[in-house]
Parts: sequence; structure tokens; C-alpha cells
Amino acid sequence: MRIKIETEEIVRVYRLLEALNDFFHQPLNFEDKDTVMRFAQKNYPEIRELYYDTIWEWLPEDIREKIRDSENEADISENPALI
Repeated sequence: MRIKIETEEIVRVYRLLEALNDFFHQPLNFEDKDTVMRFAQKNYPEIRELYYDTIWEWLPEDIREKIRDSENEADISENPALI
């Protein structure tokens, strides 16, 4: 199955992955809580939007349903009280 993805959206994902790679490639970044917090505050809005809106919309409905089902199964296995 083929899907259409806007070039602008692909570039946004690429830029985010680039920032993540640059940050995590430097182990010293992990040692400074302020550096981690600044990185998270700067990048989380883009992560959130790409994850919940952009990439989710790329997925065909049958794939979305499989993801929802697998999340529900994980919720139940982690919390049997949900049964």
C-alpha cells in the first residue's frame, strides 16, 4: 500500500530525528539535568505533534486499529483489573 506524504512533513520528521541523534550522540548531555530539560522543553512540542497528529494521519485505518488493539492488550496485561 502506498500513501501520500507531504515533503514538508517528511522534512519535519527528518529535522526532529537529526536533533535527537545529535543530542543522544553526545553522552555528556545525559549528565546535565538542565541540558536534558532544555532539550526536552524545546523538542517535546514537535515530538507530540508529529506523533499524535502527523504520523498518525499517515497510517491507514486498518493499521491504526491494530495499534489501538495492541495498546489495549498491553494495558490489560499490565493491569488485569481492566478485564
